[in-house]
Amino acid sequence: MQKFINSIHDGEEISYDYHFLNTTNPTLVFLHGWCCNKSFWEYQVAHFSGDYNIINIDMVGHGESKSASRKEWSLDILALDVLSVLQNENAKKVVLVGHSMADNVMLYLVKHKDIDIKGIIGIDNFYQVAEPVSEELRKEVITYFEKDYLGGLKETVLGWFVDPEKDARLVNDIYNQMKVIPEEMSRAIGIYTLNDISYRHLKNSNIPIRIIACTKWTDDRATKLFNMFNDLEIRDMIPKSGHFPMIDTTQEFNDILQNVISEIEQAVIA
Repeated sequence: MQKFINSIHDGEEISYDYHFLNTTNPTLVFLHGWCCNKSFWEYQVAHFSGDYNIINIDMVGHGESKSASRKEWSLDILALDVLSVLQNENAKKVVLVGHSMADNVMLYLVKHKDIDIKGIIGIDNFYQVAEPVSEELRKEVITYFEKDYLGGLKETVLGWFVDPEKDARLVNDIYNQMKVIPEEMSRAIGIYTLNDISYRHLKNSNIPIRIIACTKWTDDRATKLFNMFNDLEIRDMIPKSGHFPMIDTTQEFNDILQNVISEIEQAVIA
């Protein structure tokens, strides 16, 4: 069921899909990445909606949540969009499943103690905990996108795939969806994804955090994460998995995600 509500931040309209089973089941909340939208989770919604309550959100400015007047963009503001939905549905036993930039969005949500969050599952993210972006690299990335935004976006998408030629159709589909996001908004949010300010909250969270790391570039970053925070359990994705395992290695991804969700259920969800 598609629903629309207004953000508690500025009244902008938010589109989300809600699949309700019953109040005793955990609620999986799917959060998309930078310049993406809720359609990126369509295979997971189809797979998990028979056993779990599902909330799948287009944060403002993305997908069907068109922005009418928002001028300020940041990850904590996007978190307020998500909070608006969770409060509207009075969501219980929430397990957040967030891709890419949603790592920071999820950590901002943890600060809101009135939300019943039982677990966080990061999909190919949280790496900056182990390897913060240097100021030099941050400036380099900003300059790169200022010179040629669409060119930089296309190169970024290509770099997310193990074999972009083999996956050319998927590469183009993702690029075409991402490029419709207004450049000003995209660049503003993109800059926030280079920050690591909210990662300090990771240590202070009593909520189980699991990470599904994609094998294209995990090298030793996942290991560093595990060593820094031994309460994290990191699950490497199948070999040759790029940045969008929910789309390009769907069945394998769903199996691993199910295992991680089940572990969180057994550990903390009564």
